[in-house]
Amino acid sequence: MTQPKRSLAFSPRKRALLERMLQAEGLSSSPQPEKIPQQNVSCAPLSFAQERLWFLEQLVPGTIVHNIHRAFRITGALDIATLEKSCNEIIQRHAILRTTFTDSIPPTQKIIPEWTLTIPLIDLRDCFDEAEIMRLATLEVQQPFDLAELPLWRVKLLRVAETEYVLLITIHHLICDGWSFDVFCQELTQHYAALLIGKPALLSELPIQYVDYALWQRQWLQGDVLDSQLTYWQQQLSGIEMLILPTDGTPQTYRGIRQSLIIPQHLTSKLKSLSQQQGVTLYMTLLAAWQTLLFQYTKQKDILISSPIAGRNRSETKAMIGCFNNLLPIRSHLNESLTFGELLAQVRQVTISAYEHQDLPFQQIANLVSVPLSRAMFVLQNTPSYPLELPEITVSPLLVHNGMANFDLSLFMEEKGAELFGEVEYKTDLFKPNTINHIIEHFQILLASIVANPQASLAELPVPIARGRLQEPQRSSGIAQDELELQLIKIWEKVLGKKPIHRRDNFFELGGHSFLAVRLLAEITQMTGKNIPLDAILTAPTIERLASMLRDRGWSSPWTSLVPIQSSGSQLPFFCVHGAGGHVLNYYSLARQLGTDQPFYGLQAQGMDGKEEIHTTIPQMAAHYIQEIRTIQPHGPYFLGGYCMGGTIALEMAQQLTAVGEQVSLLALMYTFNFGQVPLSQLFPSTPKFIWEQLQCLSRNLALLSLSAKFTFLGERVKTAQHRLMSRITAMRAMSSLTSLRSLQEKAAIDYIPEFYPGRVTIIRPRVFNFNESPEASWDGVFGEVEVKELPVYPGAMLLEPFVSDLATQLKTCLQPKQEI
Repeated sequence: MTQPKRSLAFSPRKRALLERMLQAEGLSSSPQPEKIPQQNVSCAPLSFAQERLWFLEQLVPGTIVHNIHRAFRITGALDIATLEKSCNEIIQRHAILRTTFTDSIPPTQKIIPEWTLTIPLIDLRDCFDEAEIMRLATLEVQQPFDLAELPLWRVKLLRVAETEYVLLITIHHLICDGWSFDVFCQELTQHYAALLIGKPALLSELPIQYVDYALWQRQWLQGDVLDSQLTYWQQQLSGIEMLILPTDGTPQTYRGIRQSLIIPQHLTSKLKSLSQQQGVTLYMTLLAAWQTLLFQYTKQKDILISSPIAGRNRSETKAMIGCFNNLLPIRSHLNESLTFGELLAQVRQVTISAYEHQDLPFQQIANLVSVPLSRAMFVLQNTPSYPLELPEITVSPLLVHNGMANFDLSLFMEEKGAELFGEVEYKTDLFKPNTINHIIEHFQILLASIVANPQASLAELPVPIARGRLQEPQRSSGIAQDELELQLIKIWEKVLGKKPIHRRDNFFELGGHSFLAVRLLAEITQMTGKNIPLDAILTAPTIERLASMLRDRGWSSPWTSLVPIQSSGSQLPFFCVHGAGGHVLNYYSLARQLGTDQPFYGLQAQGMDGKEEIHTTIPQMAAHYIQEIRTIQPHGPYFLGGYCMGGTIALEMAQQLTAVGEQVSLLALMYTFNFGQVPLSQLFPSTPKFIWEQLQCLSRNLALLSLSAKFTFLGERVKTAQHRLMSRITAMRAMSSLTSLRSLQEKAAIDYIPEFYPGRVTIIRPRVFNFNESPEASWDGVFGEVEVKELPVYPGAMLLEPFVSDLATQLKTCLQPKQEI
């Protein structure tokens, strides 16, 4: 299991304290021989921890869930040859890094006498951008290992500038754990510094190799020792119930992601003080709080959470690389009359007992019960990790997630200075991001209530309303709702027409759209006196994030054309140009439908703030947007597109890019006409004709939906029509630049005369009533090659739910093959 190192591994001072606690409870550590013998073998059975991972690999061949990794940014005159030699010195010192695993039953591990690592260097100096770094880093960690062949670890170096690199290290969990990475970094630091001046690193000889430990463990953990451990865990887990988490979906894969949280300094300090007063560790307090939260969500009184332990209670293992860690099930019995202080005492007793019986492998513990023990996990990283330090070089960690989650729901916490930083890791098949946001918010409120009154019964603590909704009995909980957030909540509730709205609710998931965004931001602008750009609701779609942005005294409205609607993902970005309205709010659902691995940048019109110059021709707009996208992606291949007039601008961008030798791999025109070739009566129909055409499209789109979906879609369209009218009134009052900009944009599209484009163009359009009204008819003779994709929807709805999913599906088929090329 991948986790931050040490977890329950205590510092010497804390370990001594724990030993005293064990003695006070009448407990003692399991008797172990004084020394693990060195047996000088090259083939051995697997340790128990390795065996569990090996069998899991056989169940899901080629899985990457056990790939653990680190990434570092390096700035300075890196000596690559010395770096490579240092890694090979570590390989010779730790035989586990030269070990393979047979596919026989039972499996064995075999040490290869000699093996040399070569570090591949990928030169990104001519095409450097952050998206490409993250794409390659994610791709690297998602490559599986063949357990029967070397290597079971990889090192890769990305060169992003003359003296700037990114170092990627990926290792299979069978030969490494979190603690091992610290050992690796420490030894790499020593070897590199020594070899740089032509000397060997002064490291004490390892007393044993990992195979010696594996042999010893199997010889020691048997007979009375094994019986004692089995008896404890059988009693501890007798009658255990399966933890049933309230989820949004059903488990299908190990796909996962993490969301972060911060416990501020004042609350962290109070949690530490409470722990000292109660005679427990901070780990125990946070674990008890996490169990309380799960008790409130599940309504189960029997709560079991697994927690990793370093498994290095032998002195011989401290400086070794290998898989030593284990998982301990921590079980608590909760009820509403129990006080949190009483729960802490229970958790203290259970944790100490579990620590005493830590040697039974997790797989053998799991075999004792008929329910899964991998639903929820808690980890506290409470000791500092060893940094990678290279002479005259700056090294900083780069966070890369492997996109997997071993447990359904896990909480990782770490002390950083005076604050606690955390991440909730979850399976994306089971939970939606908004659900996790509510869980995080509830956990923070719960912690504040606990320190305010630790003797309160669990029934008196704040509980969620339904799933994810919070009931806050006291405003004095200390969680960041200040006056600004309360004002924003009132505005959101007024504009969206929904109550209650919470600080982590997403504007678009609450039903927000472009017309509501105009009203919302106009009211916020009036309240704050700050000129807030429309794209702010894309980058800060929650009250919490928007308030954080507004609190920054140095903040000023960054009216830029490039809008990162979704900046994460390993693929090359898709750049989507605005329509005649100038904004890109209507692309939010499309970006989400394309998936979290596809970066999506909108390009909005310059001049929306009423201050910047408004471009009045398509070539001007295209040249400006090319400058913008090159800040993210300096060179091709480019993926461009746009809806309606946005496709026209994207076409001109493609013309200008290819003229200077850049590659445009995708040019997607979404319901885009050659406006200069379309009769004005068709572009701007009379009001009766416009209404008639809209009603025709609406009726045909309704016919495509189920009965329940019909009512939802129709209701949304009625609301949208009302919001459209109100937003235009608002825009005329507070954002008059939007109305004048639209007319100038429309004129620019009509005046544009496209030149012949020799490349391939993909037209994605809705169904039309006759061919003469199709966009491809207006482009006759302009493109070298045309592909037309028709969507099962009629005009006016292809960017709207639920039809936008069809557009996303077609766009994916255009993007994915070109990404692979």
